[in-house]
Amino acid sequence: MLKKTKLSLAIRGIIFAALGIFCLASPRGTLESIAWVVGLVLVVTAVATFIMGRDREKGHVETMHLITAILMVVVGVLIILRPQIIAILLGVFIFVEGLDFCVDSTRYRRAGIKYWWVLLAVGVLTILLGLWAICTPWVGATMLSIVVGIGALGIAADSFTALVGLGRVERFFKELKDSANKQLDDSEHFEEVEIVK
Repeated sequence: MLKKTKLSLAIRGIIFAALGIFCLASPRGTLESIAWVVGLVLVVTAVATFIMGRDREKGHVETMHLITAILMVVVGVLIILRPQIIAILLGVFIFVEGLDFCVDSTRYRRAGIKYWWVLLAVGVLTILLGLWAICTPWVGATMLSIVVGIGALGIAADSFTALVGLGRVERFFKELKDSANKQLDDSEHFEEVEIVK
């Protein structure tokens, strides 16, 4: 399950990093082309979220992952069909992701990750960008592309940060397991010495 989660986070991070770079590299692109790219990215990310939420042992998808995947598909298709509402929809999406970053940063702080405050700063910036996109739906395609690009890079940063955090958690549990095995071996060796005496 952990490997599948790490793979999903890596795919999500790469997709959103590519989207962010694309939007910032060509901010004069048309609203329609941005809408197509964003819509497709959301649909692909929804598939990755659906796969990540599948529990092979129980044979079903976790409810939260299923709801998230369905919402991403609906928003992605809606953006492709109605590109003129992309600013409001993306603003809401970026705003919610920013809130998620802030919540994640508090978890990382409790887990002892050193640079948790970077994710908090990214979260606050992402929330402000989301609010700006919601409040100014008439924004031009160039500015919208820049906002989407920065927001997408923020989502990519969150994915890669979560990936690093999972790696640290995995190492921590491996060290804990190794330590427990060593203590068990030492106690068995001690018992053998006692028996010999």
